[in-house]
Amino acid sequence: MADRVRTVGRNFGVIVLTVAFLALAWWAWLAVRDLQHDNRVLTQQVERLGGVPLKSPKPGAQGPPGTPGTPGAQGRPGSSGAPGASGSPGRPGSEGRTGTPGRPGASGAPGQTGASGAPGKDGAAGQPGAQGPQGPKGDPGERGPSGPPGPACPEGYHQGTVTVVTASGPTDTATCVKD
Repeated sequence: MADRVRTVGRNFGVIVLTVAFLALAWWAWLAVRDLQHDNRVLTQQVERLGGVPLKSPKPGAQGPPGTPGTPGAQGRPGSSGAPGASGSPGRPGSEGRTGTPGRPGASGAPGQTGASGAPGKDGAAGQPGAQGPQGPKGDPGERGPSGPPGPACPEGYHQGTVTVVTASGPTDTATCVKD
């Protein structure tokens, strides 16, 4: 049984290779056939245009080149042909470029003087100026009346009199002193 399986496997491989080879041969034959067709079409196009194809000329259509002949005499110019029919009008062209500016014109006469305008509004007040320098010291003024007694001292303090030196001389002042 194992020998039979091996034989079938080998035969299958040979069959696959044969089919691949035949497919490749068929493709090559079609490619050459298409190339021959294209070559024939190109030859016909060259001949229609008045040329002689360099590749694949038709057998018997052209012999070997002969020896050049002597140049012929120059002929008279031919008569003018009849005028051809008018062609159809063309499409409108694109818009042209902008031209260069012209020269400036002459100056005009001066105009009449206009009427005087209405008077303007008063301006807003300006910013205050910088503070000036301090003036000289003045004479001391009269002593004013004594003020009312100060507040009562908090708990743990009692009111006492203390002498304080001021610009006008020593002065007695009431103050709270700790008990």
